[in-house]
Formats: sequence, structure tokens, C-alpha cells
Amino acid sequence: MTELASHRPQRRIGTSRRSLTGRVAVGGSQAVDFESSLERDWLEQLDFDPRVIELQVQPFSLEHEVEGRQRRYTPDVLAVWQHGSARETVVYEVKFRDDLRDNWVDYRPRFVAATRYCRERGWRFKIMTERRIRTPMLSTVKFLRPYRRIEDHAVFRERLVAGLRDMGPTTVAQLLEATFDSKQERLQALPSLWKLVANFHVEVDFGKPLSMRTQVRSAT
Repeated sequence: MTELASHRPQRRIGTSRRSLTGRVAVGGSQAVDFESSLERDWLEQLDFDPRVIELQVQPFSLEHEVEGRQRRYTPDVLAVWQHGSARETVVYEVKFRDDLRDNWVDYRPRFVAATRYCRERGWRFKIMTERRIRTPMLSTVKFLRPYRRIEDHAVFRERLVAGLRDMGPTTVAQLLEATFDSKQERLQALPSLWKLVANFHVEVDFGKPLSMRTQVRSAT
């Protein structure tokens, strides 16, 4: 489960005329601020990924010099990834491609400073744009996230797990038809199946849209 580190964001996020701002739930019941719809989308994907064990929004500020004047820069997100027994810290700046192109001269000094700051600590600094965030996986994540904490029927869940174990890799439709006799039961059991997928007890290809033809397989 993603842990939201306890800290205060380095800058205050208010309303904006230029982009969507708001709050998004991460790490369970906690909510954090975002400054654009793109940042919200990236936070949702990071929160969904089980390899991300810690998230911080606006994790730190650093001073850097531009033409002899001191400037202050605060990155958007810090994530700690667990790769087997190793951990990796990545600091992200989230920007639309048009914004990067139009303001690159202004942004470049702060990104250079952030890259240096991260390198000194053994971290990585990455710029994320809509090309890397708004992929087919985003739609899958947005669909599945609400299912993570729904109230479902344990009996349905247990039958689905047992059925998948017996059948091996199959499709959503085939699993439901083999496990439940009536259409009504299959419809009632479908949320339990999506919950199993959302919590990684059942595996799917997250890079493809989910449907009744989606291939599913046991994660154990």
C-alpha cells in the first residue's frame, strides 16, 4: 500500500484560472492537492502502483541562481519505488508538452538545479508529460481505483478465486459463466472480480482496456 509521507507541501495550492486544481485521495483515506488535471492523473497512477511505497507532494524547495538572482523551485511529486529488495527515489515534474515548449527557457535552470540536487542524493529527476501519463493504462487505473475499497460479497470473491485456480488463464466472461449459473449472479459477482483485479489478486494486462473479453489469471 502506498504510504503518504507526513510533511507539509512547500507551496500553497490555490485556485487557478489556467488549470484544474483540487484534491485527490492517495494512500487510503488521505487526500493531497494537485495543480492540474495531468498532475492528478499521475498521482492516481502512482498511488495505484503497488511498487510505490511512499508519495510526497511538493516534497522540497531548492534555491538556484538565474542571471545573478536567487530563484526558488518546488518539484511536484516525490515517489519511493520498491524494486525487489532495492528502493529508488524519483522526483517528478509534471508539465504539458505545450507548456514545456513555450516556457523552456524559464524552466531549464530549475530543472538543471533539480537534476543536480537529486543526483547528489542518489535520486532521479524526471519530467512527465501527457505523452507518458495519458496512456491506455490511465483509463484502466481510473476504472479500477473505486473498486479497491467497495463492499462486496466474500462468497462471490472466494468462488471467483477458486474458479480461476481451476480454469487457469481465461477471459472475464468465461470465468463468470463457468462459476455462476445465472445472469443475475454473474452481474452481482462482476464487482468482486474487478476488486480482485484492482488489488492485484487477479492479473490482467493493465495496458489494454478492460472488457468481458479481458484475459485474467490468478496472481498466486
